[in-house]
Amino acid sequence: MWSPSGRAPHIDFGDALRYSWTRYKDNLGPWLMITAVYIVAQWFGGAGVQALMTPQAYSYTQILRILLGIVVSLTLTIAIVHGALAEVDDRKPTFGDFFGVKNWAQTLGTSVCVGILVAAPISLLMITAVQMGLLTGVATNSVGSGMAAGAVIVIVALALFVVLTTLTYFAVWFSLDQRQGPIAAIRSSFGLARRNVKPVILMILIFLGFQIVEQITFLVASLVLLPLTYLTAAYVFRNLALGPVAPIDAQEPPVGGYFPPGVPQGGGFTEPPFPAYPPMGNATPPAGGFTEPPYPPISKPPTEH
Repeated sequence: MWSPSGRAPHIDFGDALRYSWTRYKDNLGPWLMITAVYIVAQWFGGAGVQALMTPQAYSYTQILRILLGIVVSLTLTIAIVHGALAEVDDRKPTFGDFFGVKNWAQTLGTSVCVGILVAAPISLLMITAVQMGLLTGVATNSVGSGMAAGAVIVIVALALFVVLTTLTYFAVWFSLDQRQGPIAAIRSSFGLARRNVKPVILMILIFLGFQIVEQITFLVASLVLLPLTYLTAAYVFRNLALGPVAPIDAQEPPVGGYFPPGVPQGGGFTEPPFPAYPPMGNATPPAGGFTEPPYPPISKPPTEH
């Protein structure tokens, strides 16, 4: 994780949304295209789920359709996260650039692990409730008490879902941005969310509001709000992880303290290689600085003879 010294995480969500809007409108075409593809894929998967819920429509074809929809949805989500991270690095992605992920297998593995981690305990809880008849009142002397017990189970399941979703929200971001494997990315996400509970919860509540608006407008608003969701999340992630955020104004120092390539800094770093991030406390920076793109390794100064 990035750990520059002398900087405490602070998120102004007004600034975050303004930043995201500017990035979105300055690269409107690619964001509209990737969002439209994502909406169609979500509809395709959702239609498969609805068909599967109808007993007479049950078939292995529908199951395969759902599994395909899940894979496509995960792939597009990773692509959009990749594009959002490119934006905060001041690189405007084209439609093809969204899919230029270097570690697909690693990141897809992280997505699957997060899905299992979130869904498994909740599913187990709900299945247990059904088996015990708590949701129908069968296992109790009265329907009323059974429904009450079932309501408690549902509330616990929802609370568990919110907690696990919050703690694992940034796992894919860590996997993409720092090339972490599934376990390391989930641990990093847990740590980041645990140390920044208030801003992460506020961010998720804002995104929940976006989703309500999207549903009310029959997903038309998704063409704007879905990109804003990921761009805002990228801004929040980099700030909380103490990483660099390229400024909108080229003359304004970026949040992480480094300018993007080619931006004049008055004698500072204008081209790669960029320096390693200074450590905080006992943290040790990786040898040679951050080597993952867009940050090339640090070159050693020429030796004087």
